[in-house]
Parts: sequence; C-alpha cells; structure tokens
Amino acid sequence: MREIEVLGNKITDLSTRELLGEIDRVIRDDAFEIVLNTNVHGILLSQRLPWLKAFRNSVRITHCDGGGVAIAARILGCAMGPRVSLNDFFWDFAARCADVGHSVFLLGATEQVIARAEEAVRARCPALRIAGAHHGYFAKQGPQTDAVIRRINESGANVLLVGFGMPLQERWILDHAARLRVNVVWAVGGLFDLISGDLAMAPRWVRAHALEWMWLSLQRPGRFFGRYLLENPEFLVQVLIERAQRSRPLQ
Repeated sequence: MREIEVLGNKITDLSTRELLGEIDRVIRDDAFEIVLNTNVHGILLSQRLPWLKAFRNSVRITHCDGGGVAIAARILGCAMGPRVSLNDFFWDFAARCADVGHSVFLLGATEQVIARAEEAVRARCPALRIAGAHHGYFAKQGPQTDAVIRRINESGANVLLVGFGMPLQERWILDHAARLRVNVVWAVGGLFDLISGDLAMAPRWVRAHALEWMWLSLQRPGRFFGRYLLENPEFLVQVLIERAQRSRPLQ
C-alpha cells in the first residue's frame, strides 16, 4: 500500500485484497477508519472545493474508484495498479463480512432504492448481518441527522456504507465522523443504485477498459452524459499539462 498523487490529490495504491484486509484489521482491533475514494469527477470537484481535497488527502485510505484516474497515474509516470471500486467486488465483500461476522449499515439513495438494495443483499447473501438501512434524503444537519446517527450507533454496525454521491457524502462524513460509533465509515457513491438493480452493472470488459462512464451515460444520459462529456476531456488536458511540467528540466 503506497501513496501517489494525481493533480494534487492523494490516491492510495492498493489491491482489493489489501483493502479488505485493512478493513478486517480495523474491525478486529476495534479501531476507527474513514475510507474514501476518488475518480475523475471527484478530482475535478476537489479543485473547486478545497475542503474536499484536504479531507481526501488527510485520511489514510483514498482508493482509486475510476479507471480514468488509474490511466492518469500511469501517464504521470506512476506504476499504479487497476482501480479498486466497491462496485466491482461488493458481493465478495458481503460474503467476506458474512464469513467473519462483520455487520453493515446501508445509508443512502432514495427510500425505494435502499429498500430494494437491502432486499437484494438479504436474498443473495442471507448470512450477512445487515444492522440497518436508511435512505439518504434527510437534512444533513440538525434533528434528522441526529436521529440517523442515533439509529446507526444503536445498530451495532461495524461498517457504515455512505452513498450520497460526491461531495455530499464526504461533507456529511467529515462533519459527523466523530459522533459515529462504528469501525469503518466508507464513502460508496452510487453503489446502492447498482445493488438494487436500478442501474445495470457494466460488463467486466467495459470496466477493464475504463468505459463505465459510457455505459452509465447510455442508461442515464440526463444524469451522466453531460458530466462525463465535459469532465473527461478537461481532466485529460490537465493531466497532460502536469505531465509536461513534471518532464520540464529545472532551470
């Protein structure tokens, strides 16, 4: 496990096995860990939101959630492994938690989507203890958040999966992490849309070639296409500029 940097953003280069091992260790030691991720969208957001970059750079694990970031790291001369996205290995993660007795709390998405996600997990991985589930449409400060945190803490969950999307999930975690009585808080973006079947998972070859953005855009053009159409070229240009600057000899 090592750190690399892409456009000023720390990325933790680690394998899926290493990440799951770290989560096991944190729970076994009854410790506390915030696990964040980033992708092209997240890195561009961090340029407009300094607190987001600072937060990602401050935690021990910020894993690469997008193939575009892994490609960018290689353009910048870093021998980085493939992306490590929970979207790709959620069911392996669920089975592992069931085997060793870790419990999870699902937090995010709409009320209907999170209910379908919980139902899907119970059907496919019945041995996993789901400590609770709650939709993400509540006030992120004040009495509603207080009630959600109280429910999470009373559930006895080991792992809290927070899927509000960027940067809302990171802001909520940053604001309330000190109040959460879990071992691991993991920002998971749109994971629950995939688990529930609300979005279809991209085939393995699509993910392997960093084309998941196109797959999602075809399913939800109003939500994804414009974002990716604008952000991917902007990101590539910035990476190429940084590559040129790193290659420029010192005067």
